Amino acid sequence: PDWFLLSMVLVTFLAWAFPGPGAAGGWMHPELVTKAGVALIFFLHGLALSFAALRAGVLNWRLHLLVQGCTYLLFPLLGLGLNAVLGGRLAPEIALGLFFVLFLRCTRVAARATDSFSSLVAFGLVSIWITHLIENVGMTLNLMPVTGIPLPFFSYGGSFLLASWISVGILVRLSAEGRGPAHSLVG
Repeated sequence: PDWFLLSMVLVTFLAWAFPGPGAAGGWMHPELVTKAGVALIFFLHGLALSFAALRAGVLNWRLHLLVQGCTYLLFPLLGLGLNAVLGGRLAPEIALGLFFVLFLRCTRVAARATDSFSSLVAFGLVSIWITHLIENVGMTLNLMPVTGIPLPFFSYGGSFLLASWISVGILVRLSAEGRGPAHSLVG
């Protein structure tokens, strides 16, 4: 018998029968256990890989290009298209996830820039968007005063929307030029 499958069935039954320990705030602390478990799985999987397997994975650049293109281009565009089709009725969690993907990609562009100026420009542009996002989320949660700061790509402010898309164009250009390794901002 497959011990892993049997243990999964047993753990699923125990979680169903006794939900308290695994609930938020339970004595098992699931918010920490899940993160540690995922990290342990990735660590053990990495240890099991041979150098030849690592080299073969790195040399498979077409697959990496496909994955990166889908992750950082296709899915965000689908999300923005979905928002346009739904007329702004996009769930807040999905919108925040799209912002996270955008910010992740922008910081990657900044880290891979070929010079310090390009890196600072990319970090500056993403910092503007992050500031606007934090301010808007804070206003929604009544943690910050209500101001007129628009939410990037969602609010109908014409000049800020134009500035945001110009910023996207600048970031795309920096991404095309900066294909080097991660650049240090210090020194």
